Amino acid sequence: MKHQDKASPKGRFFPLFSGELSCGLFGISDDFVESYLSLDEKYKKNKESIFFVRSGGDSMSPEIKNEDILIVDRSIEPFHQAIVAIFYNGLPMCKQLLIDRNKQVLRSFHEDYKDIVIYETDEINLFGVVVGLSRDFY
Repeated sequence: MKHQDKASPKGRFFPLFSGELSCGLFGISDDFVESYLSLDEKYKKNKESIFFVRSGGDSMSPEIKNEDILIVDRSIEPFHQAIVAIFYNGLPMCKQLLIDRNKQVLRSFHEDYKDIVIYETDEINLFGVVVGLSRDFY
């Protein structure tokens, strides 16, 4: 059964199916299309400030894996617990930023990596806040 009133829009749009997807699959068909999403539309508000960068290593696993594509927004001010793209003393990295009254810390999600306390003498260049990621499974 095909829905006649839900025409697929032209351009780079992908269908957003209604409901949530449990890990047991139901019969996906056009009947379940809620709307269409465009990555251009999703990020158009800050399109001049968005860039993509590939992650490397395992310090942010399991949430961020090696070779994930990070979506970074330069227009967002860093905030407590934000995941940031940053140059720390000349090293590019992705870390969670923890902000306390007296200090700032860069934290990895992987427990094998120690926190990095930011001192006034450190060279910091913040590129932006990570707002999403893309991951290939195959």
